[in-house]
Amino acid sequence: MGQCPSVPRRRKPPLLPPSPALSAPPQVLSSIAEAAGEDHTADLPEELLTLVFGLLGSGDRKRCSLVCRRWLAVEAASRLRLVLDARAPLLADSAVPRLLARFPAVSKLALKCDRRAESVGDPALAQVADHLAPGLRRLKLRSLRTVTDDGVAALAAAAANLRKLSVGSCAFGAKGIEAVLRSCLHLEELSVKRLRGLAESEPISVSTAGVLLIRARTRWEKGRRGGEKGGGAHRGKIIFSHGS
Repeated sequence: MGQCPSVPRRRKPPLLPPSPALSAPPQVLSSIAEAAGEDHTADLPEELLTLVFGLLGSGDRKRCSLVCRRWLAVEAASRLRLVLDARAPLLADSAVPRLLARFPAVSKLALKCDRRAESVGDPALAQVADHLAPGLRRLKLRSLRTVTDDGVAALAAAAANLRKLSVGSCAFGAKGIEAVLRSCLHLEELSVKRLRGLAESEPISVSTAGVLLIRARTRWEKGRRGGEKGGGAHRGKIIFSHGS
């Protein structure tokens, strides 16, 4: 029988020389640890941190806000877009003012609620008007079933610089939309989808001298009537007459 070829043994890698840092005196090691824990952003002005945060996505901004109290304050003060879960238990009346006061620079706000849950009502819109209305440019309302025409009118009166409004699956009607058109003279785009109150409303006729461009999409679903199969999609009438 032939002999099996001998397998050469693997040589152990040569030991590396000890790192100078590991062999340094304790005083040097303590100074290195202090330098590693030093906050090198402490001397940066808040304006520069704001520019850096502006280049980050939403997830990265949230993670950065957990680094230290200074980053938390700068990130909150410079946040321009805010999306809130507008379910009533999550946004109690006492929590809304504190939450909105934390983000004073927000110009794009979205209030969204699950269709099967109870949403915030007019008091929450009043808090938005008190804290964010002057700088608010874009507003999105989704499935706010307890918001009324009066709440929308109060917010519209305070948010005179609003440029874009998107409404979907809400319960208020034509009076709320009319209040927006009368108060928000800088409005450029209006999107209305499944607004329940419009089904029983008369056509809206508003003189909007300050409006340059409005794209109004109105769609809502009506229930079955007379044994019809499926609900028909009906378009409401929103008339814009540009004044001189």
